Amino acid sequence: MQSLRVLCFGLLFLLATLAQAQYPYFNQTHAVTGNAKVAGGTDGRHIYTASMTPDRLFYQIARFDSVGNFQKSYLYDKDTLGSYDGCARCMEIYNKRVYTATTHFQGGVVNPYILFLKLNSELDTLYSIDTLFSPMPYDKGLQIWGMKRDSDSTFLVTGEVVIETRPLPDLNWRWDPFVARLDTNFNLIWFTAIPDPVVHRFLGLVGQDLEVDSYGGIIVTGGPPFWSLQLNAWAARLRQKDGQLLWRKQYYNPPFGYSGLFVVDNGNGTYQYAMNKWVSNTGGVNLVEHGLMDTMGNRLSSHLMGNRSDLDGTPAQRANFIIDLVKTTDGNYYAAGLGYYGWYFGIGMKFTATGDSLWYRQYSSAPFDAQGFPTKVAFMENFIQKTDGSFVHVGFSRDIGSALPWYVWIFGTDVNGNSIGIPEQPSLVRWLVYPNPATDYLILQSEQFNAPSTQVRLLDLLGKEVWSAECTQAHYGCKLNLPPLAQGMYQLQLLQENRIVGQEKLILGL
Repeated sequence: MQSLRVLCFGLLFLLATLAQAQYPYFNQTHAVTGNAKVAGGTDGRHIYTASMTPDRLFYQIARFDSVGNFQKSYLYDKDTLGSYDGCARCMEIYNKRVYTATTHFQGGVVNPYILFLKLNSELDTLYSIDTLFSPMPYDKGLQIWGMKRDSDSTFLVTGEVVIETRPLPDLNWRWDPFVARLDTNFNLIWFTAIPDPVVHRFLGLVGQDLEVDSYGGIIVTGGPPFWSLQLNAWAARLRQKDGQLLWRKQYYNPPFGYSGLFVVDNGNGTYQYAMNKWVSNTGGVNLVEHGLMDTMGNRLSSHLMGNRSDLDGTPAQRANFIIDLVKTTDGNYYAAGLGYYGWYFGIGMKFTATGDSLWYRQYSSAPFDAQGFPTKVAFMENFIQKTDGSFVHVGFSRDIGSALPWYVWIFGTDVNGNSIGIPEQPSLVRWLVYPNPATDYLILQSEQFNAPSTQVRLLDLLGKEVWSAECTQAHYGCKLNLPPLAQGMYQLQLLQENRIVGQEKLILGL
């Protein structure tokens, strides 16, 4: 197997060949708990995820044990006509509370709200609110992209604020990024919009990531949305106590652009930064630029990592898309995200502050094949560093060549990128069942493409069957009308050929 070539401004990016590398079989939970934009967090004992369901009609929070085994989930649905967009960077866990947020398109309303949820460790909702907290004239709609705790009683959010909805034939939104500070009941402390200096930019800019520095400031970074035709990264610094904008900078890479800028405070007057640098107009090849910048956003040094071509010199339609950057407990830096070479898979890369590459890893939710290609499509969307220096990564995956179902994908690595997860184990939870709580109907979706006829049984707390039905189109969604039953807790069982293939608790009438 040919080894991967990686350039790093004259420094050789040390990389093992695929034949030498080990690709363990990471955990992929069969609890179909969501689609794209999976947020993640951990309290050390559990891992939590939050995401929209595949039909986008529900927002789902799930809990797993410390090695990724599914434990329980909760569906939020207070708007039968609305939809949820998800937010991969919107989960904070502290003081035995789970805080999460998502963009909520309320029933038929074009301009979105933000849904904030506060839950306990058992996923009971303690507080929730749909809000447009931006003051006039920034009250036409908000979308959230990131959330970060900055004290025990406050946290920061960023995203975009709708400033214009253009009429036909354009029909495009126009937005500016924003940063807001809220208390733990989601009351607004301050709100700052950051006007885009390019007045006629297609769509506009969004805020994607937040960093609190050691000097009383907040760094917010982002770019245009990924479908924009004008890719340039940007950064701004605000005063933490009142949100005053101190400076804003844009970073250009003609003719192709930058995306995904991430910053870490070094505490010595410099920030480490990393961003995706496009080097092809095909969208198939891009590199990762990283280096140092000062507290005014000026770049002091830069280095490149990434794949340009195969060893025979032919262009390689590879890509590296980092999703975040952190400083590791040993004083180095870790960036992770997506790789692409025919199919998407996870990547992780570790390097020093001076630009020396330490290692590069590839990850999949299933084993790679003999040619080194992943056997499942796997998207990494978020990762969390634990106090011992190890990492928990979350994202989603699906079978290659299939449209459904989508699985939440969780895996852990040590500080050197080696798997500390356990092999995937067969699970009874192979179905998505919603809404839960339910009143009039149930929808079932299965991971199986050609699922055989499935019997659905409902048992009361004494184990007595109180209702049953047949589901024959589970993969695409089977809707079953419920009979009038007493409110309370029931056990839902799914059977194929008289064998239980799925079961979970179901609440009726609440």
